[in-house]
Amino acid sequence: MINSIEFDPFVKGGAYVAATSYKAGDYRPYLFKTKDYGKTWTKITDGIDPGHFTRVVRADPKREGLLYAGTEFGMYISFDDGGSWKPFQLNLPIVPVTDLTIKNDNLIVATQGRSFWLIDDITPLHQLNETVAKSDIHLFKPMPSYRMNGAQAGRRGQPKNEGTNHPNGVMIHYFLKDTTKTVASLEILEKSGTLIKKFATKPDKKQMKKIEN
Repeated sequence: MINSIEFDPFVKGGAYVAATSYKAGDYRPYLFKTKDYGKTWTKITDGIDPGHFTRVVRADPKREGLLYAGTEFGMYISFDDGGSWKPFQLNLPIVPVTDLTIKNDNLIVATQGRSFWLIDDITPLHQLNETVAKSDIHLFKPMPSYRMNGAQAGRRGQPKNEGTNHPNGVMIHYFLKDTTKTVASLEILEKSGTLIKKFATKPDKKQMKKIEN
């Protein structure tokens, strides 16, 4: 049974399919890709647990070869067009992932029994490569942001499991290989060079004393 069909956003005549055969007692994952309008197909399941049957596969429209797969027992990610997969669970519960979609560089996950989840801002995945992974420190380019008014005040009786909106301002992602040895700081400047805000992995004790006084 074919669960999902995804067109390749970078290759004319390319597509990906996710299939299942669990109703026949076969719980193996089935993912395939074609680059020639379906004349030939290649199985792409290396790295996925042999008992995690697949429900959906989606291609990232911003980075060629970046794929996301939903299985009966969570998510997987591939950076090499399905040549190999790794678990991409993060804080998502072990749950059937029935569908995936990408909207405004956010990954939306539909599950069976755990509502739907969002992974905000997947642009760091677009920039991740071997050089970044091997570096001691790396600052990812932020996604486009807009200055606008908005607030999310708590309400009396608000459910604890209610979702939250994106934070106001610019979301900045960085990677530090060793936070115990590397001291790094980040300065946000006006176009004129005026300092807006400074963040550091090691707080400035003198500045902290000034704030306390």
